[in-house]
Amino acid sequence: MKLKLSSIIIFLLMIYAANAQDNNKKHVCYPPTIDRTIRKDITKNGSGSKAILATGTIAYTQSIHNVIVKWQTGSYSSFRIGTAPGLQNVRWGQGLSAASKHTGGHSYEELRQEALALGTTFNIGDKFYITMDNGLASEWVSPALEFQWENLGDPSNNITIKVETNYGDGGYGPFAGWQETKMMAFYDLINPIIKDFLVRLQEVMM
Repeated sequence: MKLKLSSIIIFLLMIYAANAQDNNKKHVCYPPTIDRTIRKDITKNGSGSKAILATGTIAYTQSIHNVIVKWQTGSYSSFRIGTAPGLQNVRWGQGLSAASKHTGGHSYEELRQEALALGTTFNIGDKFYITMDNGLASEWVSPALEFQWENLGDPSNNITIKVETNYGDGGYGPFAGWQETKMMAFYDLINPIIKDFLVRLQEVMM
């Protein structure tokens, strides 16, 4: 009995010593890496996988109030904004859901503050780029964009209104055709009235 107990104690000591030796090994923490080889959408029926490609991608600014990227089909996994293609020194990378069809709007002031936090001075008129990552080896990069100040309310400005029928927001789908028709009928009626009012107001103030 004493021999068996001694054998158990020796066996436990050997396990403890081995674990202690493993814990003394140096451990190195590496930064996370992104696998850009291919992004796959695994189908539920188990028939295989396919690469998700986004098509119909456009990017544009609206005065100093908004910059946005939209696409018609497919998806992107993330986007980032920088002063050169691929950089993220204006806005750090942000993930996108597979159902997203736009990046959401960002104003100049919002990006200026985010760039400042990243150590970048960002002014109106500075060129910047939005890089869209779809998990593939190549990324979509916008043309050079810039915010430009526009005097809103100037009666010489022509306002073009478009009711979005391709993209939804906030979990809602796009406007239907009949909704677009009714909304445009209202805007076509009210816009000339507003423009005429601004012209008359400018004449009074001159």
